[in-house]
Amino acid sequence: MEKPTRKGTETEKDLITEAKKYINSGSTNPHKNCSRGRRFSPTAGSYKRKKIMNTQDYNALLDSYGNHFSIRELEIQGPGTIKRIEVGFLRNFLAWRSWHGLPTLVTSAWRKGDPRSHGHGLAVDLLLFEEWLSSQPTALQHWLLATTWGFKGVGLYFDWTFANKEGTKIPAIGLHVDGWSGNGRSRRPLRWLRIDGQYYYQSLASGHFYCKSNKQSITLDEAIRRYAP
Repeated sequence: MEKPTRKGTETEKDLITEAKKYINSGSTNPHKNCSRGRRFSPTAGSYKRKKIMNTQDYNALLDSYGNHFSIRELEIQGPGTIKRIEVGFLRNFLAWRSWHGLPTLVTSAWRKGDPRSHGHGLAVDLLLFEEWLSSQPTALQHWLLATTWGFKGVGLYFDWTFANKEGTKIPAIGLHVDGWSGNGRSRRPLRWLRIDGQYYYQSLASGHFYCKSNKQSITLDEAIRRYAP
């Protein structure tokens, strides 16, 4: 979170004078050569220091939303990667978890090299359970919980598995939620299904889901009837 410096201090006056000097000199970057860690806000007329979150901050954040996850459970790609998750999206995801109240297993968060939502730290893939590692809610309940909350991207996956408490792989419903605005090539918000590795994107006109690869379309009801575990 950003905290403004206290007004009226000599330090702030010096910083404002410094910034105005660079602005008046025609510099296209008013932040250049300013004190490290501070950025000048022309509208507020002051400097703001960007807070860098540490482990204690993340633990406090997780605790404030019910402590449903540990840091380790969100660092799928290794220690420290929770810092790659955009904080606003993380708060939204944690609030959603507290709201729906179901045990949740995160299978993917920030992903290195992903040019889309995961690579921007704006997505989570997950499994929902009614009983931990034993039984899941229906595919329709997955869909309603995710789309009611209003994520920018929601994907329902019919081709997942999970290992139960005995280590046996069980067919599963997977869920993707994200807060990515996109790269301009696809319309967002966006809803999709994945069936046998093929992606079916929802039409805003008919509500049907269409796959560009196999030229097939399907409704949500039909997909649930035919492919849900």
